[in-house]
Amino acid sequence: LNIIEIIKKMVNETILNVSDLKFIDQDANSLLSELLPQQQPTRANKQVKLLDSQKTVVEIRAVFLKVGEIDTINEKFYAEIFIEAKWIDTSLSKLVKYNADTHFNPLLFIVNNLGELKQQVWHNQYSLREYERLEAEQRNQSLNVNEQAQLLNLKCVKSNKKRPWRRRLMDKIWSSNEMIEEVNDEQPKQVFVVDVASSKECVDDYCDVDAVTEDAGCVVVERRRVSGQFYQTLDLKNFPADVQELKITIGTAKHTNDVELRHSKTKSSSVNVKCFADTQEWKLYQHILVNEFKRDCLFTSEAYSALDLILNVARKPAFYYWNAYFLIFLITLASLSVFSIHCDRTQNRIQTTCTLLLTLVTFKWHITNRSIPFVSYMTSLDKYSIACI
Repeated sequence: LNIIEIIKKMVNETILNVSDLKFIDQDANSLLSELLPQQQPTRANKQVKLLDSQKTVVEIRAVFLKVGEIDTINEKFYAEIFIEAKWIDTSLSKLVKYNADTHFNPLLFIVNNLGELKQQVWHNQYSLREYERLEAEQRNQSLNVNEQAQLLNLKCVKSNKKRPWRRRLMDKIWSSNEMIEEVNDEQPKQVFVVDVASSKECVDDYCDVDAVTEDAGCVVVERRRVSGQFYQTLDLKNFPADVQELKITIGTAKHTNDVELRHSKTKSSSVNVKCFADTQEWKLYQHILVNEFKRDCLFTSEAYSALDLILNVARKPAFYYWNAYFLIFLITLASLSVFSIHCDRTQNRIQTTCTLLLTLVTFKWHITNRSIPFVSYMTSLDKYSIACI
């Protein structure tokens, strides 16, 4: 009542003094302290409030199970992908099962698909402690790989006792958590050194399991298997010795204030190189690039979170070197036969020159229409053929 009277008095007099403002602040604090009970928030309550106040972070990883034919002319490719997304839902518990229609759903979809996709979607629900145990089991499996790598390191050091510079080099490589390839005659085996401390920090950053009780929420894992055609704009300036990006863009239908898409910190994305169908023309690299950005809406000025998963493929140019470059070189070399015709036969010289010119132009159009789409810039093959003409 004192606060209301003071505010009415200030409105009537239209005068605000510094002393009145101080009195209002003190009186409001004292009134709130009398009305509200004194509670000491626990660590679990702090964590739940922190999760409720922030936007939902959805961590995504993808495994490219199969990469099919890459259509350069139509600028599309086929792929089968396994996508895993996880987030924390504080409204769930062991007694409450997750329902995608009633509970929180990030509404994930693929932006650059062509036509309808064949996909299977299923959800799994884990308590925070159960999910931590699953992560611990995976870390233990990684530790077994680490122990085998350390045994391999010891063997390498023992065999090179007389060469201390090689021991120092091996120590430096193993301590920097880099990948080492053990070269065999049949197939190289990749050995990864797992940093347990960094992986534990990633899990702690994602969810403070010790601070959250069993009733504070659950981890929801959405898994889906997607297969279909995807479009990708190709950069053909260096054709046929070009390197292209095959991109899968994952978006959400919710606003960026509600959902933020991030790449998983604990599980990395991967690609199955052995199931690449177009190995005769392309070389598929094993690494995957990740790009987190905000996608603008076409109808409104709002932004939506999105995630790019990028594969790199390199074209094998040997076919074009022999069937395009070499044949154009032979046709150009044949044009030197004009000088064997006597100078008095001007008509024969012009006829031979025009025939070779039309042959080069026809051959260039045949190669261009068969191999690449119509682009507004010149490729390396175009520059070479025009120079020969």
